Amino acid sequence: MSNSPRTVLVCDDDESILDVTSILLSYAGFNVLIQQESNRLIRQAIKEQPDVLLLDIWMPLMSGDQLTRIIKKTSEIAHIPVILFSAAIDGKIIAKEAGADRFIEKPFDLDNLSHIINDVL
Repeated sequence: MSNSPRTVLVCDDDESILDVTSILLSYAGFNVLIQQESNRLIRQAIKEQPDVLLLDIWMPLMSGDQLTRIIKKTSEIAHIPVILFSAAIDGKIIAKEAGADRFIEKPFDLDNLSHIINDVL
């Protein structure tokens, strides 16, 4: 078994959320890739093959739930667990209907985020 850190690809249109999430996940021992433009996520996920995708639900161009539906139908990346996160009241329902593996409410803490990521791995 490899001891290399697991890779999480985070997609959020909010640069400050990307910064904080990247710092938190790096601190927890994950390799972190970021993408601010949702329309570039699928291509990056196919190329990078991360261990987990962490996607915001509400983004311009393509929402996290739209991306999840595409990911789950794209053979090269359908195996990658998808975690959606949002401050939306109905976020958990949206995530479930989209086929996401898990949902995290914003704001989140490091322990909960790490636990959920490790749980889907």
